[in-house]
Order: sequence, then structure tokens, then C-alpha cells
Amino acid sequence: MNNNFLLYDCINLLNKCKDCLRENFDKDDKKNNKNINNIINEINSFLNNHCEHEVIDDIVDIDPDHNKYLKVKYCNKCLINL
Repeated sequence: MNNNFLLYDCINLLNKCKDCLRENFDKDDKKNNKNINNIINEINSFLNNHCEHEVIDDIVDIDPDHNKYLKVKYCNKCLINL
């Protein structure tokens, strides 16, 4: 099997893991929260170092009525902010 496909599958799985961690743990449990944040940071580090980033420049409307927006850069593959 092609290593690029394996890496792509791994990136998708890691992103799903991050989502699961964020959604399924008690936000008020500070000790557990610290561990979860550490895991998410490790996942982001792996993604940052191993993904062949496809950078997207985007704009997020913060307050459209007052023409306030935020410019963001993220990877279309691994979804981390750059």
C-alpha cells in the first residue's frame, strides 16, 4: 500500500480522535482537561511535522454588520491552523 494513503488515513484518524476528545470529556475536570490538552497538542505536533500541508487562506466573519473579520490559514488535509 502506498505510504501517502497510509499517512492520509492516519491524519484523518488523528483528527477524529481530537474531535472525540474535545466532545466527550468533562470540561470542568481540570486534571483530565490538562491530559486531554496534552494529547491534542501531541497530535497537532505530529500533524504539523508529518502532513504535506495544503494551505488555505480564508476569512471568518466575526461581525458582518461592522465589517469585522479574521484572516486564517489552515491546512485542508490535517485541519490545523498555520
